[in-house]
Amino acid sequence: MIIDNRQLVFSETAVLKAFRWYAQATGQNDIPQGVITRVSLTETPCRVTVFVQRHGASRFDEYPFSGNKLVGALLYFCKKQKVPVPRDALKTLRVEDAFLVMELTREIPALSPL
Repeated sequence: MIIDNRQLVFSETAVLKAFRWYAQATGQNDIPQGVITRVSLTETPCRVTVFVQRHGASRFDEYPFSGNKLVGALLYFCKKQKVPVPRDALKTLRVEDAFLVMELTREIPALSPL
């Protein structure tokens, strides 16, 4: 067996762009219409908080993302950026310094030469 293990490291700017693109995706209703002004990364638990200023409002609303919703937004961004991500890979997230790290791990069976 072969273990394929990769890391995709996202800066806060990339995470911000990922959520701006995700907010424009058809069918998503996790983020309301408005301007995404910034994101905040939280280490424990691994979470991204998206700050949205709705049209005509003077304050920001906070929307926390973790788990599958966070992975979904990052995968959407990777797809738009043409970054290959294996569907069958185990995806784990963690925050390191000011970066969001997605680790991709999958097992590839070793085949015989014939």
